[in-house]
Amino acid sequence: MPSAPSSAPSQPPIPELRDIVLPPEVSGYWLAPGWLLLALLVTALLVSVAYLGYRQRQRTAFRRQAKTELTTWLQQQPVNSPITAEQLLFLNSLLKRVAMRTGRAGVAALSGSRWHQFLDASANKTLSQESLALLAGGHYQASVDTQLSLATLTRECQRWVGKHHIDQRTQLHEGDNYALL
Repeated sequence: MPSAPSSAPSQPPIPELRDIVLPPEVSGYWLAPGWLLLALLVTALLVSVAYLGYRQRQRTAFRRQAKTELTTWLQQQPVNSPITAEQLLFLNSLLKRVAMRTGRAGVAALSGSRWHQFLDASANKTLSQESLALLAGGHYQASVDTQLSLATLTRECQRWVGKHHIDQRTQLHEGDNYALL
């Protein structure tokens, strides 16, 4: 009967075999340079858009403030009462403050037909002819005769505040017709 394998002494390791080589450790840097560059560009774009949006909001803050002031003022006025010279004076002063805020100091001196032409030229006809006539000279009259309601006039003024644009080529000199060149 064959004999059971005896436990033979272990053989020495083969000299030609080498030990297992481990791969290098994974670094904490997980992005390839292209992805890092893309992430930086997207971040720069988002920061730029946010900054430009902030600047635009700051530049147009006076419009929002004027619209809020008009709404608050209208709520304090008596309902269905005729338009008074004091109300027209308030609306005119607010429109002039808004117009001067856009950088045209010559607007402060405008009155009468020159103010009428300026209002008409600077907002692409957002004010009706009756509103323009009232704003141009109604506050100089002892009694204001109009079919226009104060709410309608105020809404038109709010539209003017929102849409007016004073082109740098708008003429403000005496004798000019205030049309956009």
